[in-house]
Amino acid sequence: DRVALASPTTLARHLSHGYKRRAHLNVIGREMARMNAGEFDRLLIMTPPQVGKTVTAVVWGAMWWLALHPAHKIIIGSYGATLATDRGTETRRLVAEIGDRYDLQLEHGSRQKSQWRVTTGGGVKSVGIRSGITGKPGDIAFVDDPHRSRADADSLRFRDAVDDWYSADLGSRLAPRAPLVLVMTTWHIDDLAHRVIAREGRVESGGRWRVLVMP
Repeated sequence: DRVALASPTTLARHLSHGYKRRAHLNVIGREMARMNAGEFDRLLIMTPPQVGKTVTAVVWGAMWWLALHPAHKIIIGSYGATLATDRGTETRRLVAEIGDRYDLQLEHGSRQKSQWRVTTGGGVKSVGIRSGITGKPGDIAFVDDPHRSRADADSLRFRDAVDDWYSADLGSRLAPRAPLVLVMTTWHIDDLAHRVIAREGRVESGGRWRVLVMP
């Protein structure tokens, strides 16, 4: 069980018989392990839809992070509150089913789907884009599909709204140097992925973001 914590990919493969370790998912797992080791604190994963990126990086990623950091407060954000809550609920189900292997138990009475805790102090808060984020600062954030569709990404108004939420709301609710994983299909040359790279740069060029672009 402890060896499986090498990455979210190895954890998922160890505990889910239906999970398939495809080559691109192995790369995602490896880079998340590097992030946990402190090599960088911003990871951008850009892939086409329906390739397993959310299950690996967000659902199992949050489970993996809690197993390694049981007191950490995790923020999961997406374009809609319902989708973000679904991601957090999937992680909650994993904690309920396999958390005992890693000394993780849901806190008694922690039944709210959008916000739940474990007895060690950590937990997950799920929020939609353009929703306010209240409470204590998060120790890590997972942002999954901030743009709902190409149509939304084509709208400057929607692109600005997503960027404002990311920069103002989410940015103000993360602890200093807290890691952030941005998982998305890129729809536009001015979407959130391109904006964060333009502002903060890639790790390879002395910037902040480790960028994975997968066909």
